Amino acid sequence: MSDEHKIAKSAGEIVKSFYDKHGWQNREGGWSGEDILFRTFPEAHVKYAKNADARTATCFDDRNGILLLAGCGDVPEFHLNLAQRFNRIFCMDISPVALGIARSKLGDTAEYFEESITKTSLADDSVDAVYCAHVIYHIAEELQERAVNELIRVTKRGGRLVVVYVNSKSPVGWPRSVKQVIERIRLRQMHVVETQDSVPKLYNYVRPLGWWRRFSPQCHLSFLPSEVIGSRAARALLRTQGMASLFFAVAQWIENRFPRPASWMWQYSIIVLDKI
Repeated sequence: MSDEHKIAKSAGEIVKSFYDKHGWQNREGGWSGEDILFRTFPEAHVKYAKNADARTATCFDDRNGILLLAGCGDVPEFHLNLAQRFNRIFCMDISPVALGIARSKLGDTAEYFEESITKTSLADDSVDAVYCAHVIYHIAEELQERAVNELIRVTKRGGRLVVVYVNSKSPVGWPRSVKQVIERIRLRQMHVVETQDSVPKLYNYVRPLGWWRRFSPQCHLSFLPSEVIGSRAARALLRTQGMASLFFAVAQWIENRFPRPASWMWQYSIIVLDKI
């Protein structure tokens, strides 16, 4: 087995195990582990999220044909709404548990592929659009470029690939990082031993947004803001409803009027690749 295959297998197994055992498991109230771990925001986020989803949805205006949900996961509501715009749906994921959930929601209206987007069985130019949200940065560092190239390969000329990716240089998450460091120092000073979380750490490797320009020979690139802040940072920093309401209102005002700067400042960005 080559070193590259070992890297892919290691990172892939970590991600697959995480979601099969934690992310896609049902929890109290009918929510999945993914909901509890990554989708639990302050109440004020609901209105803001609708605006963010609407902006993402506009990326698929006037698009139809075949949609590939690359790393479909449990096919949350936005994915379901997006799927209704297309004639055929391809769901791809390395997790059989995720694909089982996807099948329960989409049934025979979709086709299912249990495979990695780093080496998909799909033919060249076989889909009209791709939506890949919060997936690429969970792929092994050395294989992320291959994954994107695979998605470009299977997309038809004139087709569109929409990726949601972490912004590694976003200043929004810095306060939470500083808070975590301070808390660890405080615990050590109190001689308190930090306990291991029952949920293992999920593999991720985040590249700067400028890295995406390497795909410009094959695609026209554009950037949009996705979400100003992740759920964990939001829960840690926005401690009151008033604070959260003001924060999300200001964020929405900024991203609606200055989308380009916001895409380079927010924690999550949308990269749109139109295949030439």
